[in-house]
Amino acid sequence: MKKITVLLFACLAALSAWAQEDIFRSVQSGGHVVIRQSDEIENAVLGHIARNRYKKNRGYRIRIFFDNGQTARQESSAIEQAFSERYPAVPVYREFDDLYYKVAVGDFRSKTDAMQFLESIQKNYPSAFIFSDNINFQRTLHPEESGIKYAGN
Repeated sequence: MKKITVLLFACLAALSAWAQEDIFRSVQSGGHVVIRQSDEIENAVLGHIARNRYKKNRGYRIRIFFDNGQTARQESSAIEQAFSERYPAVPVYREFDDLYYKVAVGDFRSKTDAMQFLESIQKNYPSAFIFSDNINFQRTLHPEESGIKYAGN
């Protein structure tokens, strides 16, 4: 009786592992996700996003210019314009604070994201560095824009 129980348990464990492999294979081969939700939920989420559009959040930016020389104003303006042309999707912030002209870029929620972007611009801005700041919330894509398909609203 003990042997039958052990054999039965082993068969069930093998069957369970085989079923998990099939699920894993179907996820790897590409899947299709369908989300069904009411219009009230979507309106609530979009309302929340609209209400918090100008709310600040702690995050990271990259300082690409920092100077107080006689030509700092013109240099900061030129750097701001050149960066905006090269990276139009990345926000640029130019400010005058404590007698220094400063140009910072990006609104990164994690230091890892800021470090990855810093590595990509380090060649053009060798003195750039990461600093913590209040950032703007990134624009959240509407679900249709992100590739998620809705069915039966």
